[in-house]
This record gives sequence, C-alpha cells and structure tokens, in this order.
Amino acid sequence: MGVATLSTALAAGGAVVAYVAYTVLDGLREGIRGAERSGLKYI
Repeated sequence: MGVATLSTALAAGGAVVAYVAYTVLDGLREGIRGAERSGLKYI
C-alpha cells in the first residue's frame, strides 16, 4: 500500500467518523428539543 493510498484511506475514514459523530449529536439535540416541547424538562 503506497503512502498516497494510505493517506487517502485515513482522510476518508476521518470524514466518515466526523459525519457519523455530527449526525449522532444532531439527533441528540433534536431529541432534547422535542422532549422540551413535550414538557419533559428532566434534563
């Protein structure tokens, strides 16, 4: 495996991890907002 291939794979993996983390955090934020709208203010 060449250095270019390796760095490309690392960049792609990092992008996937960042995207998943962003999606999960966004989902949590939406869930909290929805709970507050429903009057569930336990957090």
